[in-house]
Amino acid sequence: MADTYPESASWIEVSNGVHFDIAAPAPALLNLEDIALSLAQQPRFLGRMPLGVHLSIAEHCVNVAAACPEWCRLEGLLHDASEAFMADIPSPHKQLYPDYEAIEDRVMAAVTARWNLICPIPGPVHAADRAACMSEALALGMDVGQWPGTRGIMPLRAPLFLSAWEAHKRWLGAVRAELAKKGVKE
Repeated sequence: MADTYPESASWIEVSNGVHFDIAAPAPALLNLEDIALSLAQQPRFLGRMPLGVHLSIAEHCVNVAAACPEWCRLEGLLHDASEAFMADIPSPHKQLYPDYEAIEDRVMAAVTARWNLICPIPGPVHAADRAACMSEALALGMDVGQWPGTRGIMPLRAPLFLSAWEAHKRWLGAVRAELAKKGVKE
């Protein structure tokens, strides 16, 4: 467990006992295992899916990365890493929380610095993210016809609806493999 607590009230204690301050995120405090644990257990779409169906942020990130060119797969895997500390808020709701995106940007800047990501997140990652979101929504039976910005997006393969355990294992394995390819320390 960490011995000191940040001065601000904006910190959370993460699974490895570190006190992570989202208002002043320190890249050195980021830990892949902690991110994997959180992303694998957090559901997409605020959990709006049939009971017993689990679609995690970790599985989403693996699907996004699989649709990215090789040069930006690591960015695809980590594009939602901030949600390990802030939760997954659907895009339409983010506009209602004016400070959310600024805080999310600070956390993502720490993630980017920690693992030497391309900044800003490359266009192919954003395109794969939108396509994965469309695929997930369609697989869950959602009516995406009214969603803004969906015209012309080709869905990816349907999600597998992995258990939290399997999503954790796949996300962490994929991130470690990409870091090794790039010679970046975990």
